[in-house]
Amino acid sequence: MTRPASQAKAAPAAAAAGAEAAVQDPSSASVGDLVGSITKDISTLMRQELDLAKAEVKQEAIKSGKAAGMYGAAGFAGYMVLLFASIALWWGLANLKTAPFNMADIAAMKASLSKAGTPPIQAVNLHFALGKALEDDGDYAASFHHYEMGNQLRRLALPYDPDEITREVERSIALFSRAFFEERADFGQVASDPIFIVGMPRAGSTLVEQILASHSQVEGTSDLPDISLIVHRLLSETWRDGDAVYPELLARMTKAWFLYLGQNYLAGAEVHRKSERPCFIDKSPDNWAHVGLIHLLLPGARIIDVRRDAAACCFANYKQLFALGHEFSYDLRSIAHYYRDYVALMDHMDAELPGRIIRIQYEDLVADPERAIRALLDQLGLPFEDSCLRFHENTRPVRAPSAEQVRRPINRDALDQWRNYEPWLDELKQALGPLAPK
Repeated sequence: MTRPASQAKAAPAAAAAGAEAAVQDPSSASVGDLVGSITKDISTLMRQELDLAKAEVKQEAIKSGKAAGMYGAAGFAGYMVLLFASIALWWGLANLKTAPFNMADIAAMKASLSKAGTPPIQAVNLHFALGKALEDDGDYAASFHHYEMGNQLRRLALPYDPDEITREVERSIALFSRAFFEERADFGQVASDPIFIVGMPRAGSTLVEQILASHSQVEGTSDLPDISLIVHRLLSETWRDGDAVYPELLARMTKAWFLYLGQNYLAGAEVHRKSERPCFIDKSPDNWAHVGLIHLLLPGARIIDVRRDAAACCFANYKQLFALGHEFSYDLRSIAHYYRDYVALMDHMDAELPGRIIRIQYEDLVADPERAIRALLDQLGLPFEDSCLRFHENTRPVRAPSAEQVRRPINRDALDQWRNYEPWLDELKQALGPLAPK
């Protein structure tokens, strides 16, 4: 469904006005809304906002100095609010992946980072933004230093135990045998409209989603929370039973339970569907851990595993500051362990459910897009459409770190970027073990 032309034309102007209001009134949400709502010319708008914010910061610094004797901390508070707004915009530009920085930006960010009293979250934003700016400038040693510092600070606020995921994967492998699935072959809702996209973050799942959402029979609904909510519901309803742990509790569930939960998922997904297209996408990469549950609930659903080479994928996670979740991504060893757990479970599912999971390799997609897209559509039972090759022309909203990247044709720029940092990635390669690049 397309938006009326009058609304479409008004959107950039409205966003620009909202961004200006955000600088004048830092308590407003317009700066945050800017990143999520503008799909075209966003880097230009944010660059304009950053210039405005920096000018406001300078003026406020002068005023705060003059007013210090009369108003005490009040003048300085206004200066700090505007300073932090500009820091958020720097990170917003870095997160677009397509907006270049200049030397003045780098100097200003370093100066902001050196200021006393900078809160940790603002320091995290600055370190990741500087990492990206210096990467674009070709100073990989300094870039890695800032990525490393940003990750260290972020990790302090997000405790994470990699062994917990490993234990859950081991229990899933022990439970999900071919016999287990055969005994429950007629369980779940027979619905063929869901297409799940799973895998590691930063592996190309948003690109695959955009390609499929450009097909006339497929609707892109983005990351849906319903599978995770079902898992939490199962755990909450069995909390009195000390032996009820996931995924083992699935062995106790009756056919009626699986039918009910499958219908529950479809009803929840329906809320996000805005068109009459027969298929819809649920792109939640973390659902790789729940492929067994998905198969039991929705045996007719299609499941796509988007795979990217280990070192490239892991480092792409390391240099990405996520808005929420992905606690594993702020430590090289934790990322490697998570990647190994993901591959181990997918390999097991391939053995126990042969042909059930459709795998697309990111590097193959980049090397020969048309061939890879034709093969994917064929496996999904969908006819080829040229629009899938022109996915970058699709104006649907995309809320992901690669939102601006999928507005451009496929290119090879990101394939070997990790090699620029190889001198500092021994810890990652050791932790990847047999999955490390040769």
